[in-house]
Amino acid sequence: MEVIEIGATQLIFLLDQKEMVKYNINSTEGSPRMKEGFQRLICDHGVSHDFLSHVLVQIFDSKSGGCEMFVTKLPCRQDLNGNAEEQVNKFVYIFPDVDCLTSACKMLYDIPLRGGSAYYDKAGGKYYLVLNGDIPYISEFRAKRCNDPAEEYLCEYCKMISDKAVERLSSLA
Repeated sequence: MEVIEIGATQLIFLLDQKEMVKYNINSTEGSPRMKEGFQRLICDHGVSHDFLSHVLVQIFDSKSGGCEMFVTKLPCRQDLNGNAEEQVNKFVYIFPDVDCLTSACKMLYDIPLRGGSAYYDKAGGKYYLVLNGDIPYISEFRAKRCNDPAEEYLCEYCKMISDKAVERLSSLA
């Protein structure tokens, strides 16, 4: 097995068929046994325990019969004492341009609301704002709420603009 580290938040495991069987890794279905196998894999190979929770795992079959397993550590919210907080409902809004996004952040800052994460999707030319609450009047800034918000997708495929979007982007409006 080979483990390739791509920065502090991404790993690639190259497994052969025997290792897939040993760790119950199956590219077509997820199961509790596969989760346990993944945890054993992490522990057996000296990988940081940060990769034991809050990760996105993608598995692709390789030509040799094994697989390539991409593991991305997702950001975890923390409280003021550094303890992980429970997940709250996330609402993802899409904006057609940066001016609409910064104007919305200015309005949110004046409420006052803080936090949020902003992303840019270069392929689609769209901007995203992830908030911990539903803001119905954000549509005044040409924003649309995503019906299927996938913050993991944004973390993986879009460029993060700011992790404290409301505070930082409000000053640009």
